[in-house]
Amino acid sequence: MKLKEIDNSKLQYYNPWWVRAELIEEDPKLGQLRQERYVWQIPLLNDFPPASEGVLTLRGPRQIGKTTAIKLLIRRLLLDQNRNPLSVFFFACDRLEHFDELYTVIRCYLDYARPRVTEPLFLFLDEISFVSQWQRAVKVLVDEGQLKNALLVLTGSNTIDIKTSAERLPGRRGTLFRPDWLLLPLDFGEFVSLVEPSLAEKGREEVFVRHGALLKKLFEDYLVTGGFPVVINQYFKNGFVPSYLHELYWNWIEGDLHRLGRNPETALALADRLSRHLGSTVSSFKLARESAMASHVTAGDYLDILERMFVLFHAECFVIEQKKKDPKKNRKIYFWDPFIYSTLMAVNQGFLDDAFHFSKRTMLAGEFRPALAEMLVASKLKRRDNPLYYGKTAQGEVDFVISQKNDLSCYEVKYRENPGTNSAGSLPLTVITKNRFDMNAPVKEIPLELFLAF
Repeated sequence: MKLKEIDNSKLQYYNPWWVRAELIEEDPKLGQLRQERYVWQIPLLNDFPPASEGVLTLRGPRQIGKTTAIKLLIRRLLLDQNRNPLSVFFFACDRLEHFDELYTVIRCYLDYARPRVTEPLFLFLDEISFVSQWQRAVKVLVDEGQLKNALLVLTGSNTIDIKTSAERLPGRRGTLFRPDWLLLPLDFGEFVSLVEPSLAEKGREEVFVRHGALLKKLFEDYLVTGGFPVVINQYFKNGFVPSYLHELYWNWIEGDLHRLGRNPETALALADRLSRHLGSTVSSFKLARESAMASHVTAGDYLDILERMFVLFHAECFVIEQKKKDPKKNRKIYFWDPFIYSTLMAVNQGFLDDAFHFSKRTMLAGEFRPALAEMLVASKLKRRDNPLYYGKTAQGEVDFVISQKNDLSCYEVKYRENPGTNSAGSLPLTVITKNRFDMNAPVKEIPLELFLAF
């Protein structure tokens, strides 16, 4: 979009409620939401600041529902709180490239709204990570005093971590209690709360004794759908996941890699090697060699990009006796979500046009379950506020360590009939098992599905 094309009529196109507040009900995102069987309510909807001054970010992968969340917030402001429609501004930034274009868009709105509105302004800028150096535009606007009595809500996905960019605005983000929000695919516990809420309200012991079969069935459903609400709804509506959804998520990854000047085939080769190293430590040197990359630097670059796209995450080494991390050691690398993981595997093996059946065969295979178990435990633990590590002790290796101030919690994933011994010594340990359940013993044991669900 060129600067001269940005005028009030363009802005009103994105904000039809300026004409009449009730027009928000005709928004396509909200219309689609009304057709869905399962609707996930993200915490931001309940904790959104009523009127503040600052910059709030909502991050997460594509197709996770960030834009829909924004439209729900706009609906609440307009219809529940009866805000002046002109005080609420939405703009999709995927048509912008440079920060000066973003500056012009915001100034155009402010120049139009300020003489007509005295109450606080709410500016929703969707997919701002498409705009190069967007924080420069915000910084200038704050320094000019243009954003007083205004709240900016910025969403972003993939390639550029907007949280990091927002942190380059010291003293310019206001006094929001929680300025940064992360919207990830649902974990298994959230999945259960969505599709079987009565089960989520019961205690672990009751579910284990009376509803174990149902929980295992839901877990197998989750392995196929992952935590993306649109996929979940299509699966329970049709009994399968349409291939176009797998293609949609692969196109998202492929497109963002192209925009960054990276080769999707190289990323696929890397993902293939990572799938073979699930649960094991691995170095960039080894991944580069196995993926036929030019160097470990290239491998590290692709890993970093896929992490910032919310495809992967990693756990560094933590030396338990010394109570400190060792970033020089090899890392463990996992996929955030089983649906993204199975999609990449389907693409790698040429089954994208029949990805659902490929996913069922692969993800539900018994021999593959231990590696998936560790990946999903890692994903659940990673969502906590404290850093996630794997541990090294004199006795061996601990799958996961969470360091909270001076306290350590250890987790071992032993998805087999006999969990065997542990390597955590006398540290607090929870063993995630296949079937054994004893939370009163010194070493706690809990079946995988129960651990993930509660």
